[in-house]
Amino acid sequence: GRSSLKYPWFVIRQLFVFDYWTTCIWSFPNKIAEDTMGEIYVGDSGGGLTMLRSVAAHQLDSEKVLVDELELVRPHIRGFRSLGITCILPVPTLNVILTCCYDDAVRLSDISTIETLVNLP
Repeated sequence: GRSSLKYPWFVIRQLFVFDYWTTCIWSFPNKIAEDTMGEIYVGDSGGGLTMLRSVAAHQLDSEKVLVDELELVRPHIRGFRSLGITCILPVPTLNVILTCCYDDAVRLSDISTIETLVNLP
């Protein structure tokens, strides 16, 4: 059985605790904009959007970029709505993230800072 395994299936490197339930996640391993490096965007049941930004490991002679850890980036202003986010869609050509909520509202946020630019009720 599992108890006879020498090594665990995974090793926990970081743990993030959020204030609300996570309702959707969008991640992409590559750069989606010039100043990004493979972020993870998390929408929650409180209408908030959180970004986990990749922090590169220090390497001297390699062309590959390895991720050492994830940095938690939260917006200065919490979500403008009380209903959860249902989908996240980054639009790299415009440097924005489009989020849709259960109240049929749409929010445009900056792709790097996740600050809200426009709310469309």
